[in-house]
Amino acid sequence: MTVGTSPPPSYSILPDSDRTGRIGVAYMRALCAQAGVGCSETMPGEDHLAIDMKVEFQQGDVRVQIKSGSQKPLSDGSISISVKDSWISKWTANMLPAYLVYVRLPGKDWPTILTHESDTTKWNAYAYWARVDCLKSSPINLAPKNRLTIDTFMQWQRDIIANF
Repeated sequence: MTVGTSPPPSYSILPDSDRTGRIGVAYMRALCAQAGVGCSETMPGEDHLAIDMKVEFQQGDVRVQIKSGSQKPLSDGSISISVKDSWISKWTANMLPAYLVYVRLPGKDWPTILTHESDTTKWNAYAYWARVDCLKSSPINLAPKNRLTIDTFMQWQRDIIANF
């Protein structure tokens, strides 16, 4: 049984777009904590490099743009995301790896995104990623093989090391 309901409108202050974005960042922060890697979020008003977060490894940081939403997967399970040309030019200027993470939510039925059972809280979301510092054009096809898990961070660390 799910405990809790959506707060009444007078309680919620974030518009749906901000709420969706904050849930995406929280999901990414939770995975970083699970993997034992540091992360730091770009300060509001300072997102001029199309980067929302840095994920911190001993060898260096990677830059991550986080998008979230409820876009339906294509028939092969992938998700296609259009990005701005200005973002691509900023990502390709990076000397170290940069990634796009898309957090797929079940929709905007807020109580279903996180469910609170009597003995656990469960995320009803998943994420795919793609390396974007070598990206040539939009859209980006995010494949199921690039599911974001704690193992992803080992790949990202290898990508940093490979740059030297």
